[in-house]
Amino acid sequence: MRKVLSISEIVQDLDLEMEPRELCASAEADYDEKKSTLVVRLDAFVRQVRHAGSDTCLKPDWLPQGQTLREHVSEEEASEMARDIFHRWTKKIRESAEAHRACS
Repeated sequence: MRKVLSISEIVQDLDLEMEPRELCASAEADYDEKKSTLVVRLDAFVRQVRHAGSDTCLKPDWLPQGQTLREHVSEEEASEMARDIFHRWTKKIRESAEAHRACS
């Protein structure tokens, strides 16, 4: 398997409690040449940014669960497809945050 994408992005800053927090999305994508298959592992978390000490990552219930997608695709298309999947994932994460905020 060959790595085609490894990305993490701050989707938005959250104003929760006293400590600054960031809503993050991530993706790890590999291409299986033997099966001509793209495997994309998606995740999301809230990171509590600490100025002194290590950051703390949380997975609140309102965030979508991480998932793994498999797509049959040519090697030439794998990288672009992985990016497209990640962009759709970040949109889903952003919408989940907006829905949570509207219900709060």
